Amino acid sequence: MRTHVVFKGLKKLNRQLDRLQKDIDAPALKALGEAALLLHGEAVKSIQERSPGKIVNVGGRRIQRSKPGDPPNTQTGRLVKSIRWVLNRTQKIATVGSRLNYAFWLEFGTNKMEARPWLRPAFIKMKDAMAEVYTKAISAAIKGVGR
Repeated sequence: MRTHVVFKGLKKLNRQLDRLQKDIDAPALKALGEAALLLHGEAVKSIQERSPGKIVNVGGRRIQRSKPGDPPNTQTGRLVKSIRWVLNRTQKIATVGSRLNYAFWLEFGTNKMEARPWLRPAFIKMKDAMAEVYTKAISAAIKGVGR
């Protein structure tokens, strides 16, 4: 004797799930972009706020370095101007960062300099706000399905 289970309505369910996915994609991508923009803003802000640190002469200029572990202080504005956020709609990912070599060195440090992270602390500070943006968008999209 064989025991089996018969599922009815799977085709209909799959069609409904496909429609749900299409209804959610646009708001989810919009929310992903908004979350990336929040992170971008916080990263820039953290660099622009001064960290009390040592004043040193570099190339004939007096600069105030941030304390190790604090975000770097703006000296020329180059790092802040280089920070970008990009939304890849095809892959459904957002990236925030800088292509400057020294952005990486500041974030993680080197064998001659302790880290002055600017992106990770911004992410930690904004992760709940970013998740909330995304959650609200998805919740609203799901509630609107079938209406």
